[in-house]
Amino acid sequence: LVDIGHAFQLHIEVPGVELADLEIAADEDEVHVAGLREPNFELGEKVFSERAVGPFQRTFQLPGPVDAEGSTAHLASGVLVVTLPKRE
Repeated sequence: LVDIGHAFQLHIEVPGVELADLEIAADEDEVHVAGLREPNFELGEKVFSERAVGPFQRTFQLPGPVDAEGSTAHLASGVLVVTLPKRE
C-alpha cells in the first residue's frame, strides 16, 4: 500500500489472472480483492508449479477513509493497481 498524496494505491501481484476474473470492493476503510486462478496445463500433466491455483481472497485495512466510488483498478503485466482517492 502506497500513499501517493491524494490517494492510496494498492499493488497486488496476480500473475495468470485476468481483470474480468477479479472482484474488487472498497468501502471507507478496507479493500477486498478476490479472484480465481485457473490451472493452465494445456500441454500435459502438471508435475510442478510455483503458482497456486484456485480461489483467493485478501482484505487490506486502509490507514484513512477513501472515496470508494472514485476508485479505479487496472491490470498490467500481472500486477493489479487499485487507486483509492482519499476522502476530503
